[in-house]
Amino acid sequence: FLKMNLLNQWLKETKQSLSEELKPLKPTKPSPPQFDYREPVERFFSYWNERDMETALSFCDEDCIFEDTLFPRTYNGRDEIRIHLNNVANALPSNFQFIIDEIAEDKSSGNVGIQWHVEADGKSIPFTRGASMYKVNTKGLISKGFDVPEPVLKIGSFNLNVLKIVNKILLNPIRLIPFTAW
Repeated sequence: FLKMNLLNQWLKETKQSLSEELKPLKPTKPSPPQFDYREPVERFFSYWNERDMETALSFCDEDCIFEDTLFPRTYNGRDEIRIHLNNVANALPSNFQFIIDEIAEDKSSGNVGIQWHVEADGKSIPFTRGASMYKVNTKGLISKGFDVPEPVLKIGSFNLNVLKIVNKILLNPIRLIPFTAW
């Protein structure tokens, strides 16, 4: 009798566990493909350093948007970016190399941030640090770039004073009356 109870208990537990295992799976949302978003950015820099702009641009989407804060305009598409990159490369000695110091990626958004500096013959050059942000799309191509090179002139205090004056005028436009009367 004890054996029969044990056997029934075992059958009951086995049936229950099998029914739980065989439950139909709920459909799940497919996960987006995972890329190493850093790779196209690293390759872009590598080919830029070789002055092979065509291969560097092959890591950019055809409609890529690029901003270099040293320049007053945005470059739209590979053709405009090609002209900009060639102008910069032609203005710099051929031994100038961009060195990536730090790189970080956000796999959920495709954003890649880097900190870099420039070297000549393996030696760091003063005032040539910078930071850049890139957006890499699901095709593994750079779709947006934003470069912030270190300014050669360190005018932080001057800029803060200008911002203070502008802020006072914006908050209290009546302050403009003495300037216009003068």
